[in-house]
Amino acid sequence: MHDRRWQYKVLTVKPSPFASAEKADAMIEEVLTRQGLEGWELINAVLVSHYYRLFFKR
Repeated sequence: MHDRRWQYKVLTVKPSPFASAEKADAMIEEVLTRQGLEGWELINAVLVSHYYRLFFKR
């Protein structure tokens, strides 16, 4: 049996290409807040084309 010290999660966030920067930021902040309430910590974020890959651990 392995002692799993960390769990990892990857989420893709795709703001509308027509969204303002403020709306895109609000969408990302909502995802970060929701994940934080579940105990996930953001460890990296990568912009890929027109979407963000968010990497979490807990």
